[in-house]
Amino acid sequence: MNLNRWLCPKCGETYVMQATSAKARCPGCGAPLVPLAGEGPVTPASSWNPGGDRGAPPASAGPPRPATPAAPPAAAIPITPARPVPPLPLSAAVAPTAIPLAHTPPTPASAPGARPPSAAGLPAPLSPAGRMGPGFGPARRPALQDTALAPPSSSRSSIGLILLLVGIPLFLILLAGAGIGGYYYYTHYVENEDVSQDEEGSVKGGGSQPPVGGGGSGKGSPSEILPPPPPSDGPLSPHDIAREMTRCSVLLAVKKGFGTCYQTGCIIDASHRLVVTSDQIFSQQNDSEITVYFPLYEKSLNQPVSDLSRYKSSSSLAFRTTARVVLRYSEANLALLQLAQLAPNAQAAVLPLQSSVPTNQKVYTLRNMVTGQSKLWHLANDKVQQEDKNSLLEDLDNLLDANEKQAEKQVLAAFGIDDLEREMKADELQELIGIQRQMLRTVKKLIERENGLPNGDSRLFITHTDSDNDISGGPVANDKAELVGLLVQRHPRNRQMCFNIHVSVIEQAVQEYFKGKNQTWTPVRGRQAMAEAQARQYVEKLIQALEKRTNEETNEERSKALRKLAELKSRAQVAIPVLLRLLPTADPKLQQEIEQTLYQLGAPSPEMAKALLIALDSPSPAARLYAAKMFAQGTPVLPDVEIPNLIAKLSKCPPEIQELLVTAIGKTGELSHIRLIELAEITQGTVQAELIAKLYALPPPDAFCTVHLVKCLQSRSPALRNYAIRMFANNTPPLPREQLALVVELLKVAQGEARRDLYKILRQAGPASRSVALGVVLEALADPEPEIAELAKELLATYGQAQVNDKPVLLEKLRHNHPDVRQRALTLLVPLCSEAEQAKIWVEMLRDSNLEIRRQAVQNTLKHPLLQSQLEQLVPPLLKDTDLSIRQMAVRCLQQRPQLARSLLIELIARYQGMTEDDPELAQEVALLLARVVPPETQHLILLREMLQHAYGPVRREAALRLKEMKTDASEAIPDLIERLQKDEDLRVRAAAVQALQAMGPRVADRVIPLLDQIRTKYTPDPELKSGEGEDSGKISPQEELLIAAIHALGSFGTRGRNILETHCRNTRLSFPAREAIGIHLASLNDLSDEILLALIELAEQSEKVRPAITEAVIRRPNTVIVNEVLLATSAWKPPSRAGGQRDVPFPLDYRSWAIDTLGRLRLNDLNSELRERVVKRLTYLAENDSNPQINAAGRVALKRLKLGN
Repeated sequence: MNLNRWLCPKCGETYVMQATSAKARCPGCGAPLVPLAGEGPVTPASSWNPGGDRGAPPASAGPPRPATPAAPPAAAIPITPARPVPPLPLSAAVAPTAIPLAHTPPTPASAPGARPPSAAGLPAPLSPAGRMGPGFGPARRPALQDTALAPPSSSRSSIGLILLLVGIPLFLILLAGAGIGGYYYYTHYVENEDVSQDEEGSVKGGGSQPPVGGGGSGKGSPSEILPPPPPSDGPLSPHDIAREMTRCSVLLAVKKGFGTCYQTGCIIDASHRLVVTSDQIFSQQNDSEITVYFPLYEKSLNQPVSDLSRYKSSSSLAFRTTARVVLRYSEANLALLQLAQLAPNAQAAVLPLQSSVPTNQKVYTLRNMVTGQSKLWHLANDKVQQEDKNSLLEDLDNLLDANEKQAEKQVLAAFGIDDLEREMKADELQELIGIQRQMLRTVKKLIERENGLPNGDSRLFITHTDSDNDISGGPVANDKAELVGLLVQRHPRNRQMCFNIHVSVIEQAVQEYFKGKNQTWTPVRGRQAMAEAQARQYVEKLIQALEKRTNEETNEERSKALRKLAELKSRAQVAIPVLLRLLPTADPKLQQEIEQTLYQLGAPSPEMAKALLIALDSPSPAARLYAAKMFAQGTPVLPDVEIPNLIAKLSKCPPEIQELLVTAIGKTGELSHIRLIELAEITQGTVQAELIAKLYALPPPDAFCTVHLVKCLQSRSPALRNYAIRMFANNTPPLPREQLALVVELLKVAQGEARRDLYKILRQAGPASRSVALGVVLEALADPEPEIAELAKELLATYGQAQVNDKPVLLEKLRHNHPDVRQRALTLLVPLCSEAEQAKIWVEMLRDSNLEIRRQAVQNTLKHPLLQSQLEQLVPPLLKDTDLSIRQMAVRCLQQRPQLARSLLIELIARYQGMTEDDPELAQEVALLLARVVPPETQHLILLREMLQHAYGPVRREAALRLKEMKTDASEAIPDLIERLQKDEDLRVRAAAVQALQAMGPRVADRVIPLLDQIRTKYTPDPELKSGEGEDSGKISPQEELLIAAIHALGSFGTRGRNILETHCRNTRLSFPAREAIGIHLASLNDLSDEILLALIELAEQSEKVRPAITEAVIRRPNTVIVNEVLLATSAWKPPSRAGGQRDVPFPLDYRSWAIDTLGRLRLNDLNSELRERVVKRLTYLAENDSNPQINAAGRVALKRLKLGN
């Protein structure tokens, strides 16, 4: 029966009716049907919109099946999936020959794409040319029951017998024919359909897919499956370029008020379903209804369908979708669209590695012609031209300024609606012309901006083509099928000249879109996308081979498939779930091969996370280990939602898996301090060690971890305890004060670094908890490890002064065995005690075994105010102490307290005479002390005479001084003193002997004066002693001391000694202190001669020390010579005789003042009238007329005293 397809132009439904039908109408809306008799078998690229949009088949619908040839329907049968064909009633009157037998074609298990037979059987196809893809396939006729209608009965027995004899062979023949026909149909049509069914049973593909290259033509055997070609940078054939560019292109239909405008688009990002196209057909309000068509392919030739009417007439939504504008990049006439859905065979355009488009380069443009005889998906061979940009700009200016009527036709052709010219309104036409002009202005701006740059580096390049009737928006590719530009505009007058936006501008537009969403976009460049697609098909065929039933033949095929998967490495990762699923049931040899293949596939992608999680529960240890290793490597990262489940079963895992899973959890960033602590508590060995190492690597924990860290302090794991100790030691977080007792307990078992950290924790303890930690810290001073002891000292330093509540602990530690503990406890305790308590402590510490403590106790005992009265009892034991420094302190104490030393004189004499002191220096100190404190009494004369022979000079000197105090009572010691005077090497001892002999009186003068004169004659001045420096300067040498002592002794020995002194009055060889001593002694004599007194007055100029004695001498002897000399001393200038012959040498001011003061002390009655007048006149002059104010003042005082004294 001759059937044909009919289209309803109103509702879009398609029906199968008799070819002779005339004036047929749509059963749904009643509109006249349009015949589609000339349309061939067409299938969409894939059924990628199941159940989503209107008109789509429901998700539960199975794949379409060819209809069984049947009698013509009584009415038109719609084939749109949205309107399923109603089954015919079984009671319908149909001719017996029109009732086909239901049959089921063979469906071998190994045949890919085999479908299970329906309840009524799989109907046979109408004809090979009549099969169509899902969505608008052939009309489905229900399979009628396999029962013939009974004829009228005339003789039931005869007819039945005849039917039985004839029908049985006929039935067998028909049955055999149906089986043969069904098998032929299956092998030639069903098996070749690229139709797959997903896990839920929904259709995944319904037509022939475009070729993607590679994958071979094998039917499942790994040896027959050809591997995909490796990525290549070489040029492709025009056929391959057309195939690749068609897959990344779409046809856009935008409804306007006057009709539908068409434009080509290019898929620029598949994951986000983004299409880039020209901006000219979209309104500013972005409210256009945009329909997107994907390429359909001819079943037999694998060529895209080029007739637009076949896209428009079919009601199936399997090859189309909708879109919306998401970005308008008006500066380059670009628009970015987002599709509602994307066909699975569609792919994004591949961008070139180098985006330069040099002049004369051969490019390929995908063009769609929708006017007249439509021609879609046509690849044109174009060429990049170098145009004179100045001439081009001038031409565009003229074009924009012109108002040519003939431009309207060109505008309509550019939008693919020139057939609607008569139906368009004037304002609609002007709107399109305005859009066209605006786009030309944008092109002009781009040309002006790029003027002067090479054509290959411009944002816009120009190509020339032979085609002049296609729409804009088509992608422009190089010979590697890589997108280099997009056709956005033609020259309105020269339609062969095309303006193309450079791919770099397209990238900028897409980047701007993603930037607005705070995302980044990384396009695929080069041939990588093509190679990946080819590899996917290749891997899918290998997976099919792996999933065959197990037998000897398939095991060998599996091994081959595994080797081929391993060769692909990371490109075959989609096979990982299958390999993991096969591991538990495979034989040992195949298990080993699968395991090796898994590791050769490289790090799994994030999409494999679900399969790896399932593998963690696999009965295969190899599968569990592989999954754990991959998660541990962070490829892929373990999903966060699965972490609690893994932790719950972590303790049941083997150590190796446990360690890997802990590492995997760490890769997720979920390993907070609390989580790691929880993991460490349930793990052991190296796993726990790694967890604790991660804890150390994290930033310091906060206060929220305090409870968990305190719990760790009580853990049985030393490593976990040490971690908690370290964190508290770093004060991150601080240890609660109430847990210090726990720290003290841990110090009893901690070792090494943990002990040091515990002491750091104690260092952070405040005053309120010092009493808890103080005792432990004091104990640490006795620690055998030097670092711990040093840290304890630091801790005590941080504690500062002890508090009153620390006294019990400190008193206890005073009895500690280690001296360092007692020493520090003593130091901290003393400031807390009263003076009475301190005195008690110091006396007790005098018996301490530690030398330092005993020394400290002696030092404080000897100076403590409350113990001064007890020193007479405390010092004697100290003098006998085994420590030298203690005995020295006792001796020095006695030296500072002579009265105390005298009370211990017997003890000192005993120690001196018994020679019980081992230290020579201290023995000298004791002898010196004894010599200083021994009373100058006759009962000690023998002792003093003995001390005169002592080896220590200061002792001999002190003994001589004590004999001096005894005076004549020490006459028995005169020989000893004379011996010391003559032979002692210590000049100070000789000086003391001279003083002791002087105290004996004149009876020793005859024996001593010659010795004293020898001292004077043998005297050599000390060059280091400056002139004018006296005894008070503290620089008198021992020789000076001896000389002065001799002078004083000569002065006390009467006239003989006086004469010797007078002869040396002007002796400048003598030291100045010696001359001063002579001057003082002579000035005190009453019968002093004028010559000696004049010499003394000259000496007074240099020595203030002799001036008082000379003043008294002048007052006693105020004769003319002496008074004149004093008057001369009041002058400002020295006479040349006194200045060594020099002139203008002034007298010292203090010397003049002394002379004036001496004149004021004279008694006028002792002066004659001439001297009296001269003295008064001189003083009056000095008081009134001298230029020096100090002299004026001294003159007034002297004049007043002179008058008052008389």
